[in-house]
Amino acid sequence: MKRRMIARLWPLICLLAAFCLLSGCGICGHVSGTETSQRESVHVIEHTQFIPVLTSIDIPEIKESVRVKDSTSFLENRFAESTARIFSDGTLYHDLRTKPQTIQQEQEVKVEYRDSIVFKEREVKVTVEKKVEKPLNGWQKFRLRGFWVLLAALAFAYRKQIVWLVKKIIMLFA
Repeated sequence: MKRRMIARLWPLICLLAAFCLLSGCGICGHVSGTETSQRESVHVIEHTQFIPVLTSIDIPEIKESVRVKDSTSFLENRFAESTARIFSDGTLYHDLRTKPQTIQQEQEVKVEYRDSIVFKEREVKVTVEKKVEKPLNGWQKFRLRGFWVLLAALAFAYRKQIVWLVKKIIMLFA
């Protein structure tokens, strides 16, 4: 009769034991903190150099006229040309015209090189998790004790089968 009752309760006992093992809470809590750091350093290198550069100069067109008593004249250079004429009244008409052009001239230009190397670390938030052991509550203590009580009850209920199994194992190796 007792064996029948234990055989009926066996699935319930296994289910109860599995539930107790799987529904446990951890005994460690997690504490998180942040670490921040910020650093910046700058290294500057300065260097000055004079570089010859061709620059363009625009010469505007210029007109001038003069009237004097003198002989005829024509004058030309690379920038301008001049013509002079004598009129019937004995006056000289002089015409000066510049040639429109662009002149290129070499000039030294001051160039400053300024190199800077910046080492910059940004503010970084790092979450550090630490496991902190917390004390067991009443339910956890009950489950821990209950496991050993349940194990002892099962060993007592199946003591004959356990002894028979141990004998068979010993005979197998002996």
